[in-house]
Amino acid sequence: MNAIPGKVLIKAQGPVKAGLGVRLRFEMSKKNHYYYDAYLDEKGVAEVSRSQLLREFDKARELFIMDYMNPRAVFTGTIHAHVLSKDEIEKGIEAYNTFGKNYQYPTAYLETLKHALNVNLECGSRCSVSIVQVPASDADMAADQPDESNSSKTTSTPFPRQAAKGSWASCVIIFFLLMFSTVGARLVFEIISLLLMLAGIGLGIAALFGIPKYGRTGILLPALIGIILNGLLLFNFITNFIAARAVHIR
Repeated sequence: MNAIPGKVLIKAQGPVKAGLGVRLRFEMSKKNHYYYDAYLDEKGVAEVSRSQLLREFDKARELFIMDYMNPRAVFTGTIHAHVLSKDEIEKGIEAYNTFGKNYQYPTAYLETLKHALNVNLECGSRCSVSIVQVPASDADMAADQPDESNSSKTTSTPFPRQAAKGSWASCVIIFFLLMFSTVGARLVFEIISLLLMLAGIGLGIAALFGIPKYGRTGILLPALIGIILNGLLLFNFITNFIAARAVHIR
């Protein structure tokens, strides 16, 4: 395991102006890489601490829990840096407009992006950037321990994602209940299955209400699968019940 640096020093060369946007890419051995955007001062330099990096990485991991792993465990030690392009800054503005309500961006983040759009265009290909990794000290590593001890708060799965998983998982449970039920206990298993169908549909619907806050990732697809499968099972259950009742009446 490679430790996230104690700090990353960034320096740009060329016709640099204050507010130049630079993107750092932290390569991970598993799942997605992490990115951090820094904005340089009038001298073309910036410094980012380990605590700042981990705070932003943990926020991204909480929002997109299926896409990232703990950077403390999978960082490869490689960091790439480049001056942000016009397209990247515009995508950043678009992301802010999309996730601004769910993701805690830095103060005046949108204004910083808009300023960087002009500065980076002026700089163009005439600017280059280099970085220096300062290894984390024992104090840096120790300071990170409280975050790790509270990781249950940071990395715990939000209820909508749990509900979405529960929605489709109920179908699996129903399948095994009916498969292994005996003739004598068939009625009991069918009642339990009916309750699971209703619960699965309810959990799926509840999960969908969490999309505005937590996004579609890990919620939309499993919730829809759970609602559709449980809905089909419930329809089949009601149809069979009505048919059996009609035969009994005759």
